[in-house]
Amino acid sequence: MRKYALFEAGLRTGFVYRLHYFATLLSAPISLLIYFYLWSSIYAYSNATIIQGFTFEEIISYYVLAMIVGFVTWSSCDNQIEEGVVDGDTIIALLKPFSFMAWHYFFELGFNGLALVIELVPVFVVGLLFGLKMATAFNILLFIIAIVLAMFLYFLITFLVGLTSFWLFKIGGLRRVKRTLLAFLGGSMLPLTFFPESVQKVFIFLPFQYLRYVPVNIYLDKYTMVQSLGLLAIALIWVLILYGIALLVWRSAFKKFAGAGT
Repeated sequence: MRKYALFEAGLRTGFVYRLHYFATLLSAPISLLIYFYLWSSIYAYSNATIIQGFTFEEIISYYVLAMIVGFVTWSSCDNQIEEGVVDGDTIIALLKPFSFMAWHYFFELGFNGLALVIELVPVFVVGLLFGLKMATAFNILLFIIAIVLAMFLYFLITFLVGLTSFWLFKIGGLRRVKRTLLAFLGGSMLPLTFFPESVQKVFIFLPFQYLRYVPVNIYLDKYTMVQSLGLLAIALIWVLILYGIALLVWRSAFKKFAGAGT
């Protein structure tokens, strides 16, 4: 019940910023339209049916799905943590009957709940108009599991960035760098197959490709069942590693916060 209260609080806050979500109803189709004409020109100019393992229909589906995954996994708790540290509201979170991490997680879950209704469904419908490829039931199941793991990964990375505000206070620049790196290394700007093979081999052992690239390719049936399960296992390992790191960094941040006499 307490966790539901946090979820509800986040949902109520989301309604305050509902105009931001409605703006996505315009920006998302425009972005998909740009990708559609950009890649149609690339495929027409190259006179190729497959580029870096993707047909034209698959590359369009890739961007539609990457956008959907982005909506589901998005987290801005680093901004909330920064504001709490600067304004002194962090003490309120510490007085709640939750761990600091749980407080932000369930609040974010509620905050993004409105986005799933306003943003995800229309983008999915628009994606179907652009030729979104439909997956098998088994791939959809693995896709959902991959998204859940991606949600944890994105939150933990964002949470860790937010904790740096206990030392740096203002982290607006760091947050912008984080968003750019996660978008680039996660595969939302360009499928990772367009990188050199040596770089792709490194990406396998980093957490970033599990944010969007891997879930989308699982949906598109780019992996065998064994490969998909193996990648999900690695993603789970990264969730556990980042969770452990987040706990250690939070303990250090709390000591600094308490030591400052706040």
